[in-house]
Amino acid sequence: MHFDFSKYENIYVIAYSAGVFVASIFADRLPNVRQKVALCGNPYLFDETLGISKETIQVFKNITLDNYLQFRRKYMVYSDEEYERYNKLESLRTIESCENELLALQKMYKEKKDNINPMFDKAIMAENDLIFDVQAQRDFYKDKLQVIKSAKHHIFFHFNSFEDMLVKSQN
Repeated sequence: MHFDFSKYENIYVIAYSAGVFVASIFADRLPNVRQKVALCGNPYLFDETLGISKETIQVFKNITLDNYLQFRRKYMVYSDEEYERYNKLESLRTIESCENELLALQKMYKEKKDNINPMFDKAIMAENDLIFDVQAQRDFYKDKLQVIKSAKHHIFFHFNSFEDMLVKSQN
């Protein structure tokens, strides 16, 4: 399937989590990209230092119907209020679908890691992210990084719109 992006004067890429890796491979193919913002992620998704650790990948692999709510509370949201809001957004995906996505991403990373363009204009991380090491992200993104306090991996409750993500990333 081909989509014609040429009709857009300005394209803003906002990539989240594993999508930061995917965007690092494909965003340069888009015309008129004005800004690339990484949210809670790193182009080197499965790099032991910059990406998701082997321990965290094992946590992902051990998610079941019996423990996925505990995973959501511990890794995804910061407060009980966010947890309540987050669970109202519950995905219709199965655990098997998520496992397949992880395997596909690992395969894609192995095949495409030499094609990564790590250049993002800005990055926003959650101060309490347990999926990506925040200090490693500080080291990687340097002055391009903004850290949102009192937040975990699902950082979206700290923004009102996509435009807000772009504005906050410029601060």
